[in-house]
Amino acid sequence: MKNKIFTTFALLIITATAFAQDYSMSLKGITKVIISSETTIVVKPHDSITFLMKASENYRNPNAEKSKGLKKISGSGDDNTNYGVEVIKEGTLLIVKGLRERRASNLVIHLPKNMNISVESLANNEIYIDGFSAEVETINHHGETLLANINGPIVAENGNGNITVIFSTLNQLYPMSIVADNGDIDIRMPQDASATIISKTPRGEFYSDFDIEVINESSIQKNKRSVKGKINKGGVEISIQNLKGNIYLRQLK
Repeated sequence: MKNKIFTTFALLIITATAFAQDYSMSLKGITKVIISSETTIVVKPHDSITFLMKASENYRNPNAEKSKGLKKISGSGDDNTNYGVEVIKEGTLLIVKGLRERRASNLVIHLPKNMNISVESLANNEIYIDGFSAEVETINHHGETLLANINGPIVAENGNGNITVIFSTLNQLYPMSIVADNGDIDIRMPQDASATIISKTPRGEFYSDFDIEVINESSIQKNKRSVKGKINKGGVEISIQNLKGNIYLRQLK
């Protein structure tokens, strides 16, 4: 009897998975996607000009078929995707709001690699963004942030948790800012990258294997925990501040 029940339950899961559909939306006219969620957020690039959540990567409302034609009533938002996510267009912005509680499965989103994105983790979880060539903004209140294979510009802020940034190239058009209150900041850039670094580590240290030409400015000299310097004769300005942790600036090898 138990085996029969288990087999029936397994078939139900397989059937639900088989009929689960990806959720996609055209990004025509959209210049920026703004994402917030209590879960871990993963953003990946793809070649289509669409917003995409794959059924194979995301939790889907198990009551989607049974509640077809009905609307979920919730104080946190409208799950108009059946993936525990509210998606709304506001002019040239796409607002993506995760409605799942923080212990739920990851929110995995695919976007064009040249799309401007802003991501906020609202709870004790992580942000992973890989392979984007446009503007990236992140706010993580309590968790790790990893930005890999990006060009910038970036603005990254962590309340409590490490920030890792891996630049494939370095956008020279706009200044960048990376800030952590409690946790290390680890940045990797190509060996030939040109940048002007402004670092502040009130309760930490600044380490690098780049040959940094320190600029002697009076305001910097008065604060030994602040350093301004040029890499490869200087370039785009990158401000790096860490209140209670170290800064590591490494050559990408």
